[in-house]
Amino acid sequence: MSCRIVTIGDLTVDLVMPVTLPIESGQSQRIPWHTIEPGATGNFLIAGARLGAEMVALGAVGNDLYGHYVRDVLAAEGIDVEGVVIAPGTPTTVVAVLFEPDAGKFSYVWHGGEGDPLPVSDTARRLIEQGDALFMQGFTLSEESLRPLVEHAFSSGKPIWCDVGPSVIHVSDTDRARIRQHVYALMTTEDEVPLIAEGLTGPAAYAFLLESGTQLLVIKRGAQGCMVMTTTERFEVPAFPVKVRDLVGAGDSFNAAFMVGALRGLSLREAAILANATGGAKVQKLGTGRAMPTRAEVTAVLESGGYRITFQGDSNP
Repeated sequence: MSCRIVTIGDLTVDLVMPVTLPIESGQSQRIPWHTIEPGATGNFLIAGARLGAEMVALGAVGNDLYGHYVRDVLAAEGIDVEGVVIAPGTPTTVVAVLFEPDAGKFSYVWHGGEGDPLPVSDTARRLIEQGDALFMQGFTLSEESLRPLVEHAFSSGKPIWCDVGPSVIHVSDTDRARIRQHVYALMTTEDEVPLIAEGLTGPAAYAFLLESGTQLLVIKRGAQGCMVMTTTERFEVPAFPVKVRDLVGAGDSFNAAFMVGALRGLSLREAAILANATGGAKVQKLGTGRAMPTRAEVTAVLESGGYRITFQGDSNP
């Protein structure tokens, strides 16, 4: 069973640098290497493509070196970038990803998220119509350049999966309410739950979100795995014991795997197992973008826990 996932916005470039944190004022560090990679939703797109999904990017990058680079890297990974607009006069969002290998520490310094509203082109309408589901980050609603695309996504009738993220705090109360009402699935962490649930926590927050319109709630819990809830079931799935080298991008790869698994016929529990394995494969690797795990690497983590997951209509493990 194939699936086609369309992402809305958040196309960034990561300048990835392993450092010792914290970096003090006036301090100089020589780093052993650095890479330039698609980040944020780029991680999600690459992880999903490597699990066999048709991944489609909608959004904009600047008419600059970084923008063309991000578009080219995503295309080389088999991602449909027809809907990625090269926007003149708007810089590509750049994120300096500073992380300490094997310590689970990281910090972001970034600039971007600017530009005039992007009109909803015929290409964007067609790509959304052809998608089986849509994915966006919560803070996408705070970016005026993407507002027309978001509004069209909300009115499209397509199931929307949304990662809440800590930056949803910058989204208005009205738009947070619209997220709860319009999305099919919310993916979040315990720390982020109050940001989308009007300050509520725990079971009261879960009930509030599911009563507001959200049909699926996935709580990412890092080394504790994840918790999955609908109006009729609730269960926890433990994480795989792996060596953690770098946490950056783990949530993006988890999101992609859960969504791909669910759309390709897995049960919610199987999708959660696949997502935990994909996140577990990522944290063993350094960096973002093309450092997202391959299917073989995900399979190795699954097999370490005694699992074998096969998508419907797929003879490969």
